Amino acid sequence: MSKKNKKDKKEKSKKTLEERKIFVEDMKNQFILLGCNPSQYPPMKKLFDILDDYVENGTESSGKIDFLECPRGGRTICYILTNRKNFNNTLHFLLKDRNLVINENNPNSHSKKFVHK
Repeated sequence: MSKKNKKDKKEKSKKTLEERKIFVEDMKNQFILLGCNPSQYPPMKKLFDILDDYVENGTESSGKIDFLECPRGGRTICYILTNRKNFNNTLHFLLKDRNLVINENNPNSHSKKFVHK
């Protein structure tokens, strides 16, 4: 077997449009329930635009967004959006004394964690 044949690997499995759409709709609903409406807060509009691009184009991204005017106190949103099925999408809604973690694989969570299955 030549080196060229060894390099021909199977393409990594990716999340489908439907899987991405379900994840993003759930995340948006959870943020809206927390009172973080994108029409009122520009940082949430920016996050929702990133989530929409992820659904439509499958664009993987990660980063932080400062959300100082949050109705629940100043926070930072950290996000990791990936298309690979063996990795989880994660959104962290960070505050000094407590964290809201939105992770797509842990459906059993307590009040400080909101999770999407």
